[in-house]
Amino acid sequence: MNQITITVDKHVGIIFKSPFGVCTLSHDVEFRDVPCSPENPEGYEEVPYLLISGLDVSSAHRRQGHGRALLRAAIAYAKAEFPHLPLRLAAVPDSDDVSLKALIDFYTSEGFEAIETVPVVCMEYRG
Repeated sequence: MNQITITVDKHVGIIFKSPFGVCTLSHDVEFRDVPCSPENPEGYEEVPYLLISGLDVSSAHRRQGHGRALLRAAIAYAKAEFPHLPLRLAAVPDSDDVSLKALIDFYTSEGFEAIETVPVVCMEYRG
């Protein structure tokens, strides 16, 4: 398809870039409420996960497989380097020419499943 370069940036994360687009893979943390206890007096636990974000392909090159190639590169990297961490993304259209439904269908076709729908559609990779 096209050449994808991978760059590790300690401030941003892992950047996947092609001549036609880009996406980023980074570590994030979900805070889950749990009962307070002597072992956990704060009442929450931190659950780490990986986040794919910023998937963007130039408008002239959309619907040609470039976004899919970038997404697959990020998934493959995450599975190889961090197999123990969940992989998530937020389905948020960044332009008027991509509908939320089309975006959800795209991510679903690549193995993601909606885990939350309010306030945004959050999806987790199920493979």
